[in-house]
Amino acid sequence: MHKTIVIRNAIISSLEPLVADDTVKEITKGARHSHDYPSISVLIGPDDVANKNSAFINWELTVYTDITISSTDEDVDALAQNVRKEIHKALMADYTLGLDFVTEIDPIGQQEPKRSDDSDLYNSVTSVAWLVRYRTSVADPSL
Repeated sequence: MHKTIVIRNAIISSLEPLVADDTVKEITKGARHSHDYPSISVLIGPDDVANKNSAFINWELTVYTDITISSTDEDVDALAQNVRKEIHKALMADYTLGLDFVTEIDPIGQQEPKRSDDSDLYNSVTSVAWLVRYRTSVADPSL
């Protein structure tokens, strides 16, 4: 399995307590829209080579945690920022995500939320980006 998938799965595992404590209703692997709000989608973004030598490649993977809110409360920004805070606390608790090949995870910012009020609910999707630095062998990205 490519290490990007292992990293994504580790991020999802780190966020699972947010479902257990009812901060969010669901966490998905990808851009699937949930009907349970608030929810988080974990998306793999760019995976760039930072540097390499004859034995290792050091990578910089961008991962997005998209927060989807649908609420009768018009302050969807406050609702999303509360979820963002909890995501930050969960992911930064262990900067290696519990993986021996990850060297660190850093928050790299939030994109402008996509908002709508086309129905009787207020809706927002807020994407927060994370930079995960990790290492693989030159010959095989699963090693």
